[in-house]
Amino acid sequence: MKALILEGGAMRTVHSAGALTALSEMGIKHDHFDLVFGASAGACNGAYFVADQSSHFWEMWTKTMLTPDFINLRNAFSLTKPIIDVNFVVEEIMSKHHKIDLDKIISSKTKFYTVVTNCSNGQPEYFLNDKKESFFNIIKASASIPILYNKSVEINGQEYMDGAITDGLPIKKAIEMGATEIYVLLTRHEGYKKTKTLTDTISANICRKYPFIKQAILERYIDYNQSMETIENNKDVNITIIRPKYNLGVTRVTNDPKKIKNAFLVGYKDAVEVLKKKNISFENLPTELKINNKK
Repeated sequence: MKALILEGGAMRTVHSAGALTALSEMGIKHDHFDLVFGASAGACNGAYFVADQSSHFWEMWTKTMLTPDFINLRNAFSLTKPIIDVNFVVEEIMSKHHKIDLDKIISSKTKFYTVVTNCSNGQPEYFLNDKKESFFNIIKASASIPILYNKSVEINGQEYMDGAITDGLPIKKAIEMGATEIYVLLTRHEGYKKTKTLTDTISANICRKYPFIKQAILERYIDYNQSMETIENNKDVNITIIRPKYNLGVTRVTNDPKKIKNAFLVGYKDAVEVLKKKNISFENLPTELKINNKK
């Protein structure tokens, strides 16, 4: 069984969007995988990949998302407005500007799992996102990042938040479900180790009415590093890692067009480099992208 795992990270996932574009253009499309897992912004990328709409990524990431309607750093001083508006993603991007093909996702043989965190117990849950009526709410919940969006999302009477709080890299879940070949698209550079930060402390304080969420935020660096240990050192599963080689200077809230375009192209090139080592034909690439890749 083959699985694809997509890490979140808000605007950092532009690197993964570039990598997914390369995978698609080199013939590794969604039907190559039995399972696709996405957490937070990784779930948004995963949705387009499973819908076979990776062609939307370039314009979506380098143009449509670079608007104050989506990221507005001035809202850091607001008590009511989000810094990152997840509603804009589902109501404008996924529903209008780059309309996602839900029928294709739902009918696909590839099972698309979206990771969310249960606010009542601080545990990860993995929704098989195969129903139109709940699809966008699940995506919203997975991307509801404390400090940036600051809202929970209700699904079936239960409140949920950002999937990356508790399982941003669901490698153990994929193995548990039977995956023996796994592609992992990371948004952090090689050698990165997560530590507890001031942002974590602030986020935990914001979520203090959810004590289990608060605790999960303060301890997620431990879970993240354990997942990375499994990804990098597991000998029983065939794992292919695609990630930046160095810090690209893109944070969760970067909206600089030059940095975003660069990170997309680096993601594309990083994926091509990994795939070439796996003897996947470089000749499948369109001429324009071949030229970009050789620069």
